[in-house]
Amino acid sequence: MRSGSGPAAAVLVVAMLAVGLSAQPAAAATVTVTTFEDLQAATAAECANDTVVIGADLTGERLIVDCTVTIDLGGHELSVANVTISGGLTLTIDDPAGGGALSADATLGATTGVLAGISTGGATLIVNGGTITALGGGGAGIGGDLFGDAGTIIITGGNVTATGGMLSAGIGGGSGTPSVGDGRGGDVTIGAAAIVTAVGGLDAPAIGAGVGAGDPPRFGSLLVAGTLRVPSGYLQVPDSNAAAPEVVITATGRILGTEADPLVGADIIGVGQIENGGAIALTSVADTVTVLANNYDVSFDAQDGNAPAVVRVFASTFNAGHRALPPLPPGGIWATVPDDTGTLFTGDSVLTSVGTTTPKPVTLYAQGGFEALRVAAATCPDGYTITLVEDLSGASFTVGCDLTLDLAGHSLTVSYADVTPGSTLTVDDGAGGGTLIADTQESVVDRQAGIGVPVGAGLVIAGGSVDARSSLGAGIGGDDDGLVLGGSAGSVVITGGTVVAESDRGGAGIGGATGSGGGGAGGDVLITGGTVTAEGSFGAAGIGGGAPGYSGSGGPGGAGGTVRIEGGVVTAGGACGIGGCFGDGGVVDIAGGVVTASGFRSALGGMEEFGSVTIRAGASVHVPDGPLLIPDSNSAGAELVIEDGGMLLGTLADETQGAMISGDGQIQNGGVIALAESLVGVTVLDHNYLLSFETNEEPQPQPVRVFASTVASGYRALPAPPDARAWNTASDGGGEWWTEASTLTADTTLHAATDATLTFVAPPATVDQGGSVTFVVIGVDHEGNAVDTTGVVLSSSVPTDEVDGLTVTFPSASPHTITATLGTATTALTVEVIPTPTPTPTPTPTPTPPPAPLPVTGGTFDATLPVGLAVMMLLLGCASLLYSIRRRSAASGVSAR
Repeated sequence: MRSGSGPAAAVLVVAMLAVGLSAQPAAAATVTVTTFEDLQAATAAECANDTVVIGADLTGERLIVDCTVTIDLGGHELSVANVTISGGLTLTIDDPAGGGALSADATLGATTGVLAGISTGGATLIVNGGTITALGGGGAGIGGDLFGDAGTIIITGGNVTATGGMLSAGIGGGSGTPSVGDGRGGDVTIGAAAIVTAVGGLDAPAIGAGVGAGDPPRFGSLLVAGTLRVPSGYLQVPDSNAAAPEVVITATGRILGTEADPLVGADIIGVGQIENGGAIALTSVADTVTVLANNYDVSFDAQDGNAPAVVRVFASTFNAGHRALPPLPPGGIWATVPDDTGTLFTGDSVLTSVGTTTPKPVTLYAQGGFEALRVAAATCPDGYTITLVEDLSGASFTVGCDLTLDLAGHSLTVSYADVTPGSTLTVDDGAGGGTLIADTQESVVDRQAGIGVPVGAGLVIAGGSVDARSSLGAGIGGDDDGLVLGGSAGSVVITGGTVVAESDRGGAGIGGATGSGGGGAGGDVLITGGTVTAEGSFGAAGIGGGAPGYSGSGGPGGAGGTVRIEGGVVTAGGACGIGGCFGDGGVVDIAGGVVTASGFRSALGGMEEFGSVTIRAGASVHVPDGPLLIPDSNSAGAELVIEDGGMLLGTLADETQGAMISGDGQIQNGGVIALAESLVGVTVLDHNYLLSFETNEEPQPQPVRVFASTVASGYRALPAPPDARAWNTASDGGGEWWTEASTLTADTTLHAATDATLTFVAPPATVDQGGSVTFVVIGVDHEGNAVDTTGVVLSSSVPTDEVDGLTVTFPSASPHTITATLGTATTALTVEVIPTPTPTPTPTPTPTPPPAPLPVTGGTFDATLPVGLAVMMLLLGCASLLYSIRRRSAASGVSAR
């Protein structure tokens, strides 16, 4: 039995491809045809290396190709009963436009039972593109006619399906007669971009010689660099080539079954050789066929005392070979050795064997618990995910790939975790409630970071509760590995979850470690969400550089790195809050979220080289205590920049109280500094205004310093002006009226100007002498808004008037002017008081005499005279008598009584 030859296979590929590529000369015509007759004419003998572009969907019987030509399907459909390429010539089929198709169904033609779908005997077919469907009548799908040989078939691209007629191959020879020596399989090449499906006719192979072709040398050769599907029947590999394997599968090649299930399809039989550099998904491969390389018997030892399961794999990985790993208990893994010194084995783990003629045995072992996690994390492929199925604890683990750790609601407790350079650990918590605790503070490994993220490594925290603590190392970041400098940090990204990172003996909360000769740098930190608490120790930042060296010679502190905060709630403290502290402050860019930074050395930046700190629109930075030292370390501009919409605040409870800002540096303030003036001891450029107040009364209100565009946004308040007055830029009220929302552009003096117009509501024009009136007074300011008039005082121009609040009583009759006063605002009206009239005395009535007696003598008396008339006449007589008496009295000067 022979072994495979890689170089021989390579030579074979080159030689076979050269057949098609050498036939095209430099000069060739391009013609477009729109009828089948024109197509037949364009492929006649006189064509010479032309390109014929099909310009419409065409249908015909048999297309005879009598010259070397390229047919460009042009995105159209060509349907024929047969395509025959004359001996010695080459037909190239292409479809650069895409969507084109060629259907050759020899069962429909007049020569049914004789022809192949595409006849290539003694000729060469090259397919570079398009969808090709070929069905043999009595010959192959693509290859020889009845009793015909296959010729050369090179498929570099496109999607080709070839089905043989009775006793003829799908691709290869037609049914043959051994005595004549026909039906040879030919040389078949399937390129890396090609997808080919081959189905043999009744009792015929998918690829190779037709039934009855004779001895094994008539198989031809098969090279697979793309995808070959053999969904049914068989693929016979005879021992027909003494110099090399009959079938060569390159690293990109694969032989599959059906599209629905690549494992199910043709049986591979025979006594020949397959040089398998790629993959065979089919499970039915006869033991008599020698598969060179990528041929494994993999045993899976569950370590439970039962016999291992065995899986045959014809590929370098289980996934490439379409094989599945046997199931494991939840949380378990397959590893290469029985203990935790092995390597994780997954569907993408590479199996290796070279030049073997029998299956190579491989044994894998089941592992579970923390040891499974430890092995998996250290040896996983990039993109691997570990999902906890139970609470776990152990000493430590190392991450050696791009790994996602899904806590899945469980807890993982370790002394520390390390991410190796070139790897990234992503911590998430799909179920919620999961925790990761990495604490080295009380252990013999206190030089390790809680979660070590050295330069070149990455950590992403997207969910869960992460608690990482160290002493000389960072909580998250660099280790103190005993070298001259403490370890610097790599990349840390926090998008969610709750994170606590702490160091208590020289490391940053998130960032660099301390070392015997100095501190490590803070690395790159990006926070877009979550709740983050980072606490550094003496000499170190909450987020940033590690503390200076602890050896006798000391050493510099670590630089701050690049810190960008876009969201979340972030609290950072230590010797410094965020930055380099004793080293260069680095770059601090706060674009969102609520940030609290404090330190007993400085809240932000570096104390000697401040670095660059920017607070952007939408970001709030609280500096609740300690100093904020800003040295003059930027010759090109301000060290701290607050953009429009950014805020530098004090405590959460009182934004005006917090850290003392000192130093000889500068703040470029386009936003807000809420801290009281007494706490700001550096130069503030822009948004730095002094408001003074003038009331013409003593004492005057104290001036107000505002570090914002308005009093309100600057967390300041205007003093209350006297009653009925408001603040105006002019003393007479003719300037701009001023509120806490008014925009500041320069230092400004405000005057308390009258800002109320008083009006009596429906006052009476007259009042009776001695009467009272309760007046109603309303007021409005310069914008027409109601003014509180409860403090209005009334006064009268007549001193005898009695004023009780808004009620006035008028004892004397005359015009009275009533004045309403509120602060400096007044209004007046005049009320006419009407005197009380002198009463007329009522006369004393005269007694009514009794009626006269009736005459005794007989006279006449009108008894019908009404009594009322008599009384009236009597009263008139009395009145006449009284009037006479008064006239006489007046004439004599004596009153009548």
